[in-house]
Parts: sequence; structure tokens; C-alpha cells
Amino acid sequence: MFPPTADIASAVRPARGPRRPGDIDAIGPELGVFDAAVGRRVLMYQANPVATLRAVVRALRPGALVVFQEADATMFPASRVPLPLNERANRWMWQTVEREGGNIHMGFDRVPALEEAGLLVEQVRAEAIVQTPKLRHPVGRIIRVMLPRIVEHGVATEAEIDVDTLDERLAAECAAANATYIGDVAFGEHAKEALLSVAGRSERDVYAVGADKGAGPLVLHYDGAGWQRLATGARGDLWWVHAFATRPHCGGGPSARANRGPTRWPCAGGPCDPRES
Repeated sequence: MFPPTADIASAVRPARGPRRPGDIDAIGPELGVFDAAVGRRVLMYQANPVATLRAVVRALRPGALVVFQEADATMFPASRVPLPLNERANRWMWQTVEREGGNIHMGFDRVPALEEAGLLVEQVRAEAIVQTPKLRHPVGRIIRVMLPRIVEHGVATEAEIDVDTLDERLAAECAAANATYIGDVAFGEHAKEALLSVAGRSERDVYAVGADKGAGPLVLHYDGAGWQRLATGARGDLWWVHAFATRPHCGGGPSARANRGPTRWPCAGGPCDPRES
């Protein structure tokens, strides 16, 4: 995973508490509100990564960090010289993941999924897993863990793999060719819920609006003491907000438009007040 920024480190480091297994697509309000969501090789196994991300983000406070790392097999393995055993070992792992229903291109598909879920991607990095005759990656240990799955999906047999000697043979092949080899690449990023516009009438009356991650657009109000999220009844991204003297007005796509009256936001889809457009 790419080295964490100070923001990521400060958000993730204090996160100590009970671990609860459950369905990532059904995170309930009884678990509370979270400061960050962190995952490794999670999205690649989801049938609908966008829906999963929207479910995760609904459990986060406004402005929370979303940090995911995903492996990708699109461009690799790679070497200047043929390394048939190393390449075959790489295929054993990735073919197994693919036959299990995993997306072996999730590294490249990750940012579009995050943005479609209404998140603002602030940083993206990719890190190759580089191997040399002396600097090795524990491929044999990984394949030993995956061995039952590899055999179950008909990718290779135990005799073909010979896992007890695999790491030694992989290293010997690289050494004989004096080769550098890349067998994997990890993509990482951190994102936040997208804020698209901010306007205010005073330092104690500020509105911020943004993307709809599946449960209505992001609308925040600052009253001088803190930010509160407001429900609008609207759907769709809100691209702008203007704080008129009488009330704020915000708009976006055809179905995303709302005015705030004295006590509530009316339903979406109504026309703008022409006196305030």
C-alpha cells in the first residue's frame, strides 16, 4: 500500500475497537458514524462496487476519508526476458481470482467507481511488486495459502505446483537469467465525499453542497458552532449553492434542485423561484 499521508494516518491510527463481521452492503446505523473507511482487495470481489461504496459512505461522517488498495493484473507479469515458471505461477493466482468472480482489473476500474459513488478522489498511486534474483516476493507462501482454491477451480494440480520447492525454483529461474520481474501492481488512493459549491450569508450561516452518493445530495450547514448535514428530499448531484437574503437555493442536474424555506427543504423537481434565479 502506498505510504499514508498525515491525514490518512491521523484518521486511521486511532481506529481501535471491536471487530464485527457483517455484510459490507448492509452497514446499519446501529454501528454509529465513522471517520474513515479502509479496505484492501475488497472492491475487486464485489458484484457492484459502486453500490458497495455508496453503502460504506452512508456510514461515514461528512468529509471522512475513504482509502482502498486494489491489486491489478492488466499489464503484468512483465520482464525483459522469458521467465516461464514465474509467469505460470502468476497465472495460477490470477486465474483463480478470476474464476472466483474477482475483477482482476479493479486497479484501473477503481477511480471511476469511486467517482460514480459520489466521492472526490484526491490522490492515486500505483506500486509495482518488483522481484530480482536477491529481492524476492513470497509467491510460494501465497500460493500455499491459495492452493485449495487453485485446485478447486481447476487452474492447476498440486503436482504441477509442487509448492514445497516453488519459491526456490522461482528464485533460481530469475538468477539464471539475472532478470528483474514484475508480477503484480497495487493501486491505492484516498477520496472524500465530493463538495462542489460553498456559499454563505455570514460567518455563522454557511452552506456547502455536493454529490449524491445514493441517498440524496450532500448538503451541509455551518451555524458558527459546527457543521450539520441536512436532508433535502432531492436526488442527484447539487453543483452550486447561492445564499440569497431570504433563503439558500441550490441546483444541479434536471432532478436535483431545492430551495430551503424557513424550516425545511421542499421536495426536489420544483422550479426555481424566478425572483431568485
